[in-house]
Amino acid sequence: MLLKTGGTSLRDLLIGVQDPPEQAKLYKALGEALIKVYPSQPLLAIACYEKALLINPADTDLRFEIAYTHSKVITTAGSFYHYRKLIEVKPEHDAAQNNAGWTAEELSLPLTSVDYYKVAAKQDNTLAMSNLGRLLLQSGFEQEAREALEKARKQPHPHPNVDQWLGQIQKDRRGEQTKIEELDERIKMVLHWRKAEAEAIAQKQIPREKFFGSYTDSTGNVLTITSADAVMLHGEMTKTNETFSLSGNIYGSLLAFSWKTTPSANAPSPTRSLLSIAYGTSG
Repeated sequence: MLLKTGGTSLRDLLIGVQDPPEQAKLYKALGEALIKVYPSQPLLAIACYEKALLINPADTDLRFEIAYTHSKVITTAGSFYHYRKLIEVKPEHDAAQNNAGWTAEELSLPLTSVDYYKVAAKQDNTLAMSNLGRLLLQSGFEQEAREALEKARKQPHPHPNVDQWLGQIQKDRRGEQTKIEELDERIKMVLHWRKAEAEAIAQKQIPREKFFGSYTDSTGNVLTITSADAVMLHGEMTKTNETFSLSGNIYGSLLAFSWKTTPSANAPSPTRSLLSIAYGTSG
């Protein structure tokens, strides 16, 4: 494989060049040529880049390129290594600080990751600020995340991720509120049946008319009690078309009921809350 520059192959030049700085330049040029000619085989280019870097370890631009390529096609660990080596030579390189934080996060090194993000953020790297805000939000620190992201937003050219994560705060808050409402709905039904179970234990039997009727939940699903001698809490559920059925017994008393997933024209008209099944309770 001969890659030419002008009328001479790079390989021929490498054989004839003894000066280390010039060798490093040629290996770097060979890597750049390989990545263009063989874009699907980046390992060829990286091998030449690594050789150039061994000769000239102070080439921070080349080390950044190697670190970035490592993260894409080889290993995150290799990328992390090169970013740290670059930072040793050029600690003010905010992009390297941020990327070192990202690779540390990928390697499950959260403390180290935040260390690098903080250094980059102090250098006004808004992507690092966004990453810190993201970590704060994912850990539940809403106010702190908002403050970090708003600070990044005030910078001259904030990274697009800043607005993305600011918007995510609102989505997460709405999502949690919806989940809380769903959990409350479920636990209210469980608590009601627990109360009724205790009454069944005490009385052995509750008149079935206490349970007859149709009920709806908060989303409009219809529940119809078909027959009951007392409260049932444990049984098996089956599904036929769009109608679910649940039946079982407790302390010798039977309860069977069915409900549709959505109200339909022939479904019974809801008359009471699903939570007011027995004794006219309403909570």
